[in-house]
Amino acid sequence: MNSPEHLPSETHKPITGYLWGALAVLTGTVANSRW
Repeated sequence: MNSPEHLPSETHKPITGYLWGALAVLTGTVANSRW
């Protein structure tokens, strides 16, 4: 039985890429604010 919650790796790649991008921007903003 295939559950709709279980997504393939191809679907997770863009999501993780977007999260890493947002994390990089967030850390960059914090670094610029501190220094």
